[in-house]
Amino acid sequence: MKLNMSKATEAKVTNMLTSSQNVLRLVYDSEGCGCAVSGVPTLYEANAKDVGSEQRADCPLPVYYWPPHQVFFGDEALTLKANETNNTFTLRNDSEILNARLTVKQPSASK
Repeated sequence: MKLNMSKATEAKVTNMLTSSQNVLRLVYDSEGCGCAVSGVPTLYEANAKDVGSEQRADCPLPVYYWPPHQVFFGDEALTLKANETNNTFTLRNDSEILNARLTVKQPSASK
């Protein structure tokens, strides 16, 4: 999975991480959505030692994902863009916006 981001987005993500030992996990979270295909793309902050067999996305920062979730993100390259007015991000590919108000969930909320 290819994940593009600008230097400004990279800096914002790095500043949001609570520890230099932490990484991001991109998850298609369907808990509480009623159906496995009715989920929401979510970013979780996690300790690097907890990512297990997840794969690292092709991007400048350590972002991991569970390979079966890739079907929900599509085959196109993804772009993560920091929103300048708040602490959210937009996750999109060339054909759609996957989440316009993506936040980073802190480690206590990680799965």
